[in-house]
Amino acid sequence: MRRAMTTARLIGLAAVLTGCSTLSELWPTPQDQGPTKAPLMAEFDRNLATWKAAAITRYAFTYTPSCFCASTAHLIVADGDEIRIDGLPAGARPASGAPVGVDGLFAIVRRAIEGDRVTVDYDPATGVPTAMDSDPIADAIDDELSFKVTDWALDPPDDRTLGEVSAARERWDRLGLQTYAWSIEIACDCVEDGRRYDIVVKDGDPTVRADGVRIQVDRLEGVPLTVPALLDTAAAMSTVARVRAEFDAGASRPTLVEVHDDRPDAVSSWTFRVTSFSTG
Repeated sequence: MRRAMTTARLIGLAAVLTGCSTLSELWPTPQDQGPTKAPLMAEFDRNLATWKAAAITRYAFTYTPSCFCASTAHLIVADGDEIRIDGLPAGARPASGAPVGVDGLFAIVRRAIEGDRVTVDYDPATGVPTAMDSDPIADAIDDELSFKVTDWALDPPDDRTLGEVSAARERWDRLGLQTYAWSIEIACDCVEDGRRYDIVVKDGDPTVRADGVRIQVDRLEGVPLTVPALLDTAAAMSTVARVRAEFDAGASRPTLVEVHDDRPDAVSSWTFRVTSFSTG
């Protein structure tokens, strides 16, 4: 078990922040329970007992689902009785399908065992479900769900900035803005240093210009060209680097994202400053 978080591929990161919907929607009760579930349930009970005996109350992990829906990685942090998802208390965000701690992982697995097919990997030391692949109804389409648990740590990262970004993302998503114009200036230890991009986003699709000249989007890898992309960047970096974010008066749109990354081979400093924004 690692004690340090690696890049929480939040990203999609950090994106934010909607996964699959509710468990009942994900796994409709199958009409035919199929073969006996006794071996699966015995394995489940044995690992659940191992987890309870471990009595671990402080931990973190990244939960990454794979399903026929919006799939986003989520950082889960448990600190005693408080469990936070993407930096927010579980009750402070809409249901996203993300598990509320390890108990939530076991709830997902238990529900999946009721379906037609499931395979589960458990950590032998703690009993934690670390991967699952399920098909609730064998003859149905697009009901499959898998997940992986990575970046397990007994020393959780500081997720306060991630919580601020997550809250901003929820507010931005509620606005429903798909068309707007904005400009960003970049300062970094890289080739983008000093550049300004003027971006028009129409129905979520960005058109980019620099000094009045149109720039091909595929030439701008790593440059956030939409507000959600900038929020994703902030979320992705917030548990692996020092991140400072400032927001507009409505606290839904970042006006500044500053990243200082001490990891080897990483770009050590990035600043994205939003210099203009309009919806007219």
